[in-house]
Amino acid sequence: MSARTTDEDRTERFSRECMRWARQAAVNGGIRAEARYWEGLCLGNAVRRNAFTAVKSLPKLERTLTEAVEGAPGVDDGGPLRVMGMLYIKAPAWPQGIGDVDRGLELLTEAVEQHPDHPLNHLFLAMGLWDVEEDLDGAAHELAAAMSCMRTARWVHVAPFWRREAASFARELGVPLPD
Repeated sequence: MSARTTDEDRTERFSRECMRWARQAAVNGGIRAEARYWEGLCLGNAVRRNAFTAVKSLPKLERTLTEAVEGAPGVDDGGPLRVMGMLYIKAPAWPQGIGDVDRGLELLTEAVEQHPDHPLNHLFLAMGLWDVEEDLDGAAHELAAAMSCMRTARWVHVAPFWRREAASFARELGVPLPD
């Protein structure tokens, strides 16, 4: 929800509240890794519109998501793999940040291989292939796979939002949005 609103103050409030609940849930040892994934998502949303705060938050975000990747990589159909992969691709590289494009592509590929039915796994891999390697064919292939996944009934409630993201990315690539 918080990533989909255009009201930045509201997004930050929702994200901070989400982080609070996720930290509280992480106290329960049985769901600690899953809670860390949700906390990482919320932290990312909370800081994504402020570059300075985002860079300052990278170490905490990496620790939080690493715990999720190690303890619950399959939650949300590979969500920890997907989010950590994009974090490594988008973050500045050492010495300014934690960025590691090779590791990022590995994690995104793992998400697609282990959870091929989740549209965002394909969409994020497409974006990663384009950002890192400028691989138009690979990006277009993964974009088409993402669109195919979005047509299933499982994703009907979020597919319109993801289709807008996919359409924007297709324009960036200069390719038609696959049907």
